[in-house]
Amino acid sequence: MEKEIANLKRKNENEIANLKRENDIANLKRENENEIANLKIKNEIEIANLKREIVNLKREKENEIEKNKKNVNLAKDLTENEKKLEMLNINMAATDKKLLNLNLTIQIAKEKLEEFKIVLPSSEFKDNFTCMTLEEKKNFLVNYDFENFDKDFKAGENEPLNIILTKDLKYIFVCKVQSRLEEKN
Repeated sequence: MEKEIANLKRKNENEIANLKRENDIANLKRENENEIANLKIKNEIEIANLKREIVNLKREKENEIEKNKKNVNLAKDLTENEKKLEMLNINMAATDKKLLNLNLTIQIAKEKLEEFKIVLPSSEFKDNFTCMTLEEKKNFLVNYDFENFDKDFKAGENEPLNIILTKDLKYIFVCKVQSRLEEKN
């Protein structure tokens, strides 16, 4: 009977050992399942974070592309503005040249004004003269009585008078003043 008891003990011990192993295996399975679940959650969180990071990187890349497009547009605008500035400089140089020519013309006109004194007619004379035909104007100017000069032109000095009829039938009365060369001689 001792044998039987020993056998039963062994059998019980084996069963206990088997139960412990089964319990350990079940615990290991539970631990593994929990660890797998935790790893899945951790991986899902990592995937979500990576997706967010990808979206942010895409947004940054799009912003950088927009910024580069703006820079390209600014560069184009700068190039166009440089061309416009170059044209303005060319136009400015041409304007300066024209201004120089105008200044020369003004200088020549000043010199001519020093040589000739322009006298303006009175309104009464102007009205009468304007109503005349071309032939009447020519005859009038040829036969003009210079004794009426003071009355007609309100001139202060009786100087020799050149009368010029322009192409458009307007008239200019110019009193010639002695030139500087004549004064020196």
